[in-house]
Amino acid sequence: MSKIIPTSFTSYELSEEEFLRSSILNFEQKRVIQNEISAVAEQILNLEYEPSAPLKFVQDDSFLKGQLSVLRMLLIRSEESEKAVLDLARNS
Repeated sequence: MSKIIPTSFTSYELSEEEFLRSSILNFEQKRVIQNEISAVAEQILNLEYEPSAPLKFVQDDSFLKGQLSVLRMLLIRSEESEKAVLDLARNS
């Protein structure tokens, strides 16, 4: 069973099995995340550079690319966790 780890932010101590099972997204969750990836990617493509505010463009681009990276990481982690759980089940 997971327990809270005292830090500045909420963090939990998880066993490997808890981590893997908790990382697996269901089909609907994957679709929502994929829709978010699509929306963020569209925003990146539609960013417009304004010579009067070059820093704003860089900041907006970096922010959106960070969102894109986190969303992709969630899908990748889910896929990798699904495979790991299957491997563990086969080896048991």
